[in-house]
This record gives sequence, C-alpha cells and structure tokens, in this order.
Amino acid sequence: MDTQQVPENHPEIDWSKWTPPGNGDVRSPCPAINSLANHGILPHNGKNITKAMANEALTKALHLDSHIANVFAAGAVAANPDHSAHSFNLDHVDKHGYFEHDVSLSRDDFVFGNNHAFSKAIFEPLIETYKASATPQGSADAVETSWKTASEVRYARVKASKAKHDAEGGEWTYGLKESILSYGESALYLNLLGKNGVAPLEWVRILFEEERLPYAEGWRPPPKFDQSMMNHAFVEMIKANEHKAEEAKLVGMGTVEALEAGITMNLEKSIASGMSSFYPHGRNLTMLARPSPLPPYTCARCLLKQQKRRAVSTHATPPTPPPPSGAARLANRRLISLHGEEAPKFLQGLITNNLTSRTQAGIYAAFLTAPGKVLHDVFIYPTVGSQWHKDAHSSDEKGLEQPGYLVEVDGEEVETLMKHLKKHKLRSKFRMRVVEAEELGVWSLWREDERWTSHTQDSSTSNGMLGLTDARAPGMGQRLLLPSSSQARNGLPATLEMEEAPLSAYTLRRYLRGVPEGQKEIPRDESLPMNYNLDIMGGIDFKKGCYLGQELTIRTHHTGVVRRRVLPVLLYHPGTPAPESLAYDPNFSTALPFGNNQHVAAEDTAVHHRDIKRDDKRKRATGKLIGRIGNVGLGLCRLEQMSDLAVSGEGSSFSPEDRFVVEDGQGGEVGLKAFVPDWIRGTVRSARVQKRVE
Repeated sequence: MDTQQVPENHPEIDWSKWTPPGNGDVRSPCPAINSLANHGILPHNGKNITKAMANEALTKALHLDSHIANVFAAGAVAANPDHSAHSFNLDHVDKHGYFEHDVSLSRDDFVFGNNHAFSKAIFEPLIETYKASATPQGSADAVETSWKTASEVRYARVKASKAKHDAEGGEWTYGLKESILSYGESALYLNLLGKNGVAPLEWVRILFEEERLPYAEGWRPPPKFDQSMMNHAFVEMIKANEHKAEEAKLVGMGTVEALEAGITMNLEKSIASGMSSFYPHGRNLTMLARPSPLPPYTCARCLLKQQKRRAVSTHATPPTPPPPSGAARLANRRLISLHGEEAPKFLQGLITNNLTSRTQAGIYAAFLTAPGKVLHDVFIYPTVGSQWHKDAHSSDEKGLEQPGYLVEVDGEEVETLMKHLKKHKLRSKFRMRVVEAEELGVWSLWREDERWTSHTQDSSTSNGMLGLTDARAPGMGQRLLLPSSSQARNGLPATLEMEEAPLSAYTLRRYLRGVPEGQKEIPRDESLPMNYNLDIMGGIDFKKGCYLGQELTIRTHHTGVVRRRVLPVLLYHPGTPAPESLAYDPNFSTALPFGNNQHVAAEDTAVHHRDIKRDDKRKRATGKLIGRIGNVGLGLCRLEQMSDLAVSGEGSSFSPEDRFVVEDGQGGEVGLKAFVPDWIRGTVRSARVQKRVE
C-alpha cells in the first residue's frame, strides 16, 4: 500500500456514528484522538493507521492545520516499535514520556500504574472545581468554561497530583516541560470545543469521559485550528493563573518571569524545530514530516511529547556545596599495578610526563595515540617504600627492591587501558594487573584554608602511605590510596583527619576550577591534550624525550595556537541576567536531562559534547558543554569568542554583552557563561600569530 495516499475505502466523516472500543480495540492516552477512532474517522480498532490516514482525519474532521497534523502523524509512525513500519497503532504511543504525561486532567500519574485509561476519580473533582471557580456556591449553573476557570482547574490538578505523591511516597516529576504539557492540554480542549476560552462544561465532560465529540449536543468543528489559537490560549491562561509564583517554585524556575520566559522560549523553540526535539526516538522525523515553521499542536499529550522519564524528581535534594574541608572517596577511579625492573622504561615511552625526573613523587600524565590524541588522563604513584609495596612483595626479596607503580585511571576505562598496555608490553620484564576496588581506593582530601603543594608536603611514601599532591589547579588538595572505605579513617594521619564528603563535592570543586577528568569529559582518541588543559595542569613535560604521540604535542607547543580550552561555565535561567561571578547554587534547577536524564541531584554523566551556541540569529557553535552538576559545569570553549583571553594575535570577537546558550534536551535553551580562573589566565601564553591549531 502507498503510505502517502489515502486508501479509497478510508471512511468519510459521519459524526452521528459513535461506538465505544470493544475487545481487541486499542486506544491512545489522548481523548481527542480516541474520539476520532470511536467515531470511525480513524480505524475503530485503532490499528494500522498510516501517516496519510492520520493527516486526513485530523485535517478534515478537526480542521487542524495540515503542518501540525503532519508532525503528529510522523511522530506516531515513529512511535511504532517496528522501525521499518509506515503505520502505527494507537497504543504504540501509550507510554510514559512519549505522548502520555503526568498531571493529566483525566489520567492518573505514571508511578501509580494505570496512566492510560480514563479515571473518574481524577476527572470528577476537576469538574467540581470548574463549578466552584465559576460560582462561589458551587452550583450546577456553571455551564461554561473561561480562561480563569480553566487555569484554576489546571492548577488544582497539579496540586492534587503533588498531594497524592506526597501521601503515597511516589516520585513526583513536574518541571518546565510538564508545565508546558499541562497548559497545552487545556489549550487543546478549549480551542477544540469553544471559542476564546468559552465552552460548555458538558461538552468538556463528554470529550474526556465518553471520548466522543458532542456533535449531537450542538458542537461543530472550529472553522480553523492553528497555532495562533494555541498560542493565544497559552498567553491567556498564564495571565489568568493566580498561582504563578507558587508554580514557578514547583517547576524550579524560581520566579514568575523565569517561568513565563522558559515556557515562551521552549514553545518557540519547539515550533521552530517542528517538534523534533520532543521525540526521543531515533528515527529521523524530518524524513517523515515536512519541516514547518508553524507550531505543531493538535493535542498537548499527542504532540508535546516528553523525553524519557527523569531518573530523579524535580524536587530531589540537590547536592550541597562542597565543605571547606573534606575527604571524598573517588569510586569512579580504578588502579592498575605495574611491577618489575623494566616498568619505568615502559611507562616512560608511553606517557606525556617525565617519570624518571621524579622517582619518589607521583605525577599527573596522559597516554596518547600515535597522532597525539588523548587516550587516558592518569595519575601515577611510585610504590617503592610504601607499606602497600612491602605487603605485596613481602615474600619476594628481589621483588621488594624492584620498582613498582600504580596507575590511576577512569574506572570505566580500566580494561581499555590494560589492553593498551598489553599491546605495547611485548617482552618487557614486569608484571601488571588491575587492582581490585576493595584492595585500594582513591581518595581526595582538601582544606580550603591550606595550600598543599609538593613543596609543603612530604613525599607520598615517606610515611608509608601512597599519595600525591594534586597540582592540576590551586586548591585541589591531595590524593591518597587507602586500603578500603572502612579502613581509610584509621589509616589517615591526624593532620589529615576530616569529615567524609560525597563524590559530587569533589566533582563540584573540579568544575569550579576548570579541571576535566576521565574519558566522559576528555573523550578518548578525539582530543588534543592542550584543549583539555593537560599542559597547564602539569601533565606534559615538553623537555622530555620521545614517547608515543610526542610529535604533534611538541609541534603544537612550539609553533601552534591553542584556540580552544576547557573553562568552568555557569548555567542560568533564560530571561534572567547573566551571572557576574562563578558560584554554585544548590537551588538551581533546569530541565536539562541530556543523555541519561539525570537531574541536578546527581552528576550528569552523559552530558558530554552538547553544543554551546551564541545567542543570536545564526546560532553558531562556540564550544561544547562536557559536564555539569546543577548550575556549574565544564565547557570546551573557543577562547577568543567566549572569553577575553587573546591567544592568536588575530583579534577577538568577544564582547562582555555576548550571551551564549545550550539546548536543554527538551526543545528549550539554558543560558551559559564561561569564566576564566586566575590560574588559567596566568598560565595561558600571550597572543602571538602562529600556526592555527584548533
């Protein structure tokens, strides 16, 4: 069958025909779409609906703008689990975060189970709210809706949803996108059933409860149904909402102005993108629906689709600011042991730093590919003289005297690094193994009121402990390798005793200083070491002899210009002034789920490489957001476009008034500002005209 043509036997519109679904029939979570199937305008069984059939039904039956109808039809086809299909069943879109959403006017929330079928327990109180809002006595004379009463009913549902979650301990998700969906659902039925917000209340009940369009009661399709009507409904309901300030706090936007700006920006962004940003499915919707600047509304549930459900509620407790002193176990880091007489020579030929010049102190370094791209950023700890070394080789006197090293690497990359080491080991005389997490753990310790450097502290093995000073940036403290979390406290010297802090505290301290770490932030085999500040963080010895990847690294250092570097960045809500100083705000919240849909209460581990764009008409990319917690993150930034640093001698396009944004993953944008810490400003070389190196 040609899926672009309406079949000859596709039914004509007959509003007098209405049959509720029977055995074997399927339905969607949207009453308006279901009513088309109940009236026979779509196949009554709700199955094998082509894009052309859906377009025909929506445009002819509801007078829906064809561009909007096309976007819905394309999204519905994309919802089919069979990615090669050109049709869909109504129940294909009946899943949370795709078309269905929480705080529905007629369905229960996802966490409580039945979120797809009509709930009288949910809907009836809203009808009573309508009556009470229109007539203080709550009489049945309230027969018409209005913008004000619709806004009251919508917010009553929001409060009822939150109260039920609080009472039953469910996870309540209500962010900016949920707010947009909630407004959109009301805008749909008000425009479909009435004019300028006025519709008979009985018609509303018939649509939601019976899933029937009230043709027999006098309803007729609107002369037109386009985005201007939806936009008008949004504006009027927001104006009529007497609880805007309270809702702004629930959404996490802080102020009414930020909430209104967020809704407007997300709505405009969604319209401009043809709603493709709301579709988490991997299929290319631009191949299924014509791009259109016209807005894509038919039904709030059917067109404003959520992304996958966030793993953490909007109201989950965000990370607290890092304490002034603390000890955090870095459970995301692992260790590899190398031991034997040729271990130093082997490592020296593979890493960017000079191992032999500092035999007693640990170092920061990187493994590179032959073309000079970063494979792994690492810390290397000499073990000779440590208690761990003595215990590991107590039965082997010769082994006790041989050099040994522990290489600290991103925990998810430990096996990858082992493969790299094995590939180059050949017949070198040393042994290597992955150290079990229970055997040794990596800890970071810091005190804000003390400056720990390699000159103010004893060498790592002088007291039998394994550790080093983290000199990548001022204030990073020390790293210690301790037997296990339970034994760690007993192993700390009295001068290092401090309260345990979460991993997020360590990560926040890194981000505030502009320090990237691990292959989620420094992509493997993609990145030049200078772009990620390995040179200015002490990870490269430019006077060292040959090592794998040296040629491009040295040439870039002596003849090139590093135009992109990692800087700390601050996120802020659209519609608010750009921040003046770099500071973590534990109350910041945004609909910024990115890849793994984590919220601000946890480190975003899949945030990597989302474009940062100049906030102008061209929207040209000026960098990439590579990690964040709350409002603090790291960005790979073009220095002369996003900061006042001049590195090329060719002039800078940066202005303090420039604004930058990053997409929030839901069709909206979040403001972003980069900051240049003093330690980076003082170490980046002054501008000079040299060979271009991105």
